[in-house]
Amino acid sequence: MKFPDNIGYSWGTPGEAVPPIDPNDLKRVVDTYEYAKTINPKPNTPFMIGIASLLSPGANVMNVFFRSTSMGIAMRHLSELEHLCPDGNLSERLINAFAVVPMKWHGFGEQLKEWPFDVQKLEQLLNEESDAEG
Repeated sequence: MKFPDNIGYSWGTPGEAVPPIDPNDLKRVVDTYEYAKTINPKPNTPFMIGIASLLSPGANVMNVFFRSTSMGIAMRHLSELEHLCPDGNLSERLINAFAVVPMKWHGFGEQLKEWPFDVQKLEQLLNEESDAEG
């Protein structure tokens, strides 16, 4: 199986910024991943390759993948974010924030010593969205 040429596959250089992405791309990936888990509780790399067809033209799959996995890790380890997931569903506010929060690449498979995203900026983005909602 040939890997598609047009999906922008490249893992960034550790320490460099991860470009922001379209929140709609992140939402499509999250929704599809959640649906895939209902069929197979352990979706894997072929699933991630298949998401290219879900994304906006020109979207970089690895940027979306990195941001979606960073969001997933944060959701499992930051209890402060639990209120943003009513009934286990990720809120638009959380998706919008993770699409743009400053983030840095880390080595593939590297044991993290800190969050790959700016926690203070994430909190600020979430608070701004909260203020805009109500």
